[in-house]
Amino acid sequence: MTSAKPAVGAPATPRPRSGERPRAEALRFIADAVLVLDRLDDRAAVAAIRAEVDRLAGGAATVVVVGERNCGKSSLINALTGRGGLLPVDADVATNVHVAVHHATEPTARVVTLDEPAGRSVTLDEVGEYAALDPATGRPRHPDVLEVGIGLPDPLLRGLCLIDTPGVGGLIAGHAAVTLATLARADALLFVTAAGSELTASECRFLAQAAERIATVAFVLTQTDKYPEWPAVLQRDLALLRTHAPRYAGAPWFPVSNRAAADSARSAVRGDAERARRLRGISGLDPLAAALTAGVAAEAYQIRLRNALLVTGRAVDRQLTAQRRNELSLSGDPGLPADLDRLRERLASADEWIARRRSRLTERGRVLERDQRLELKRRVIGLRDQLLDLTRGGDRELIDRLPDELARSVHAIWLDQQTWLRGRLTELCAELADLAGPGADEVTVAFPEHLRDLAAPARGAANASAVDRIIPSIGLGSLAAGLTGALVAGFLAPAVVGLGTVLVLYERRRRKDAVNQARQDAARYVTQVMAQVEVELPAAAQAALEQALVRLRDSVTEGVQAWRAEFDAAVAEHERLLAGAGPGVRERTTDALAALTQLTTRYLGITAAIGDQRRGPP
Repeated sequence: MTSAKPAVGAPATPRPRSGERPRAEALRFIADAVLVLDRLDDRAAVAAIRAEVDRLAGGAATVVVVGERNCGKSSLINALTGRGGLLPVDADVATNVHVAVHHATEPTARVVTLDEPAGRSVTLDEVGEYAALDPATGRPRHPDVLEVGIGLPDPLLRGLCLIDTPGVGGLIAGHAAVTLATLARADALLFVTAAGSELTASECRFLAQAAERIATVAFVLTQTDKYPEWPAVLQRDLALLRTHAPRYAGAPWFPVSNRAAADSARSAVRGDAERARRLRGISGLDPLAAALTAGVAAEAYQIRLRNALLVTGRAVDRQLTAQRRNELSLSGDPGLPADLDRLRERLASADEWIARRRSRLTERGRVLERDQRLELKRRVIGLRDQLLDLTRGGDRELIDRLPDELARSVHAIWLDQQTWLRGRLTELCAELADLAGPGADEVTVAFPEHLRDLAAPARGAANASAVDRIIPSIGLGSLAAGLTGALVAGFLAPAVVGLGTVLVLYERRRRKDAVNQARQDAARYVTQVMAQVEVELPAAAQAALEQALVRLRDSVTEGVQAWRAEFDAAVAEHERLLAGAGPGVRERTTDALAALTQLTTRYLGITAAIGDQRRGPP
């Protein structure tokens, strides 16, 4: 199978439907795998596969929209449906339960509760009441609400159901249980991440978990209007996917601006069709909507079949690994007992082991804190000096660009700092051998809120002084030059040529003074903003480091606990097999290995015929 190149914002083109023969072969493979897994008493796998098969005859394709809190999931659904106030989007009233948006002939809304599993009707205006948290308390207004359903007569929703999930910090912890439970209903995944920061470790872990049963994923990069350096963030995200969730490395990405979409809708209401069209193009929503329509809604059965194949293939692979381990135990291979003895010796001194690693972690944490502080200070001072040099010799055009350049540069420093810190933490995890669990090197602290709109004060300070002083001077100078030309052409020319020359020289001096004043204002602006940056960025970076070190300490402990559990299970399985190692057990293991190996070969051929499992919407 080949990996598709990420289609950044490219409109979808329908994939040719597979013929009946590949589908029939896929269904036969699934049925044969269920028989083998059933004989091996793998009830959980059989139940999961049958659930996927039951979904094949479903109606509209279900697309679950997931992502961290405040990344723009609800705003994205509002923009796609053209209804700005449909779902709550404020940070303090984030979505608390999942909201299913589907097609209906008339606008409707229903609330499903513990006491009313069939649901009851509410108005669209009441959706926020049941779906969001109370901004005053930060708790659900109606804790008994399980789900909110919305029906809209929107052409996009024909054959499609979008499910908005609660946004959480750390996708597989705490409230993320709601999101993970919703994955069981997903045919495809729309993963939303903001352009302000690269993918976090928790997002990568979530994607790795989703890869267990969801074959079709598309990524949406939001807030591209807010972060013009989003292409660099996208490249970082792609690199992280290749490392942590390679199944989705070829999935398409759609950079969007929900704000531009909302502005487009408002312009259309005001009758400004040209501005609405331009902003809609900037929003990037049309390629995403096309991919959902042609790549998901029109391919619902094919997507579900790929999911069923994926779940079946995973189950077969797990059993194949288990049966190979059984074969080693039954054959009396000395490798496994020796490994278990070494592990037993290592775990016997686990407490001392943990203490030594905690001590090392504390020591390295202090070194990391020092290095991080020096690295960040060096970058910030370097940027400040570079910007001040530009203000000393800058012209009007450069001064006008200065605020945006400053904002982009500060955010770039933050992204580089995240990458630097993640790299150092990864090195530390490696030093702790295999004890550091997944996600121990996660850095999730967001870009400091106080620095998000760095360019805004500049346009009222440095830029205002440049424009307000320079442009009027240019206007007066042009007037003097014009007056001089007119007088020279007339009969009073000899008397006034000297006056014209004086005026021109005077205006040149005024213009030079205005530029110098603008440079001074720009220098003061840079100094003031960078002073704020020197306070905010180190504080946020320190918080990120402390958070990561706490997680790493916990991960070391959890790693030992997981090892103990795995060790106990391995010993019990090994002893069970040795105790019952008779001809019948050996024959059943041999037969199972042969059947599972054959299934694996069939799986590879069928997935190649059905479609590349790693791809998202085409």
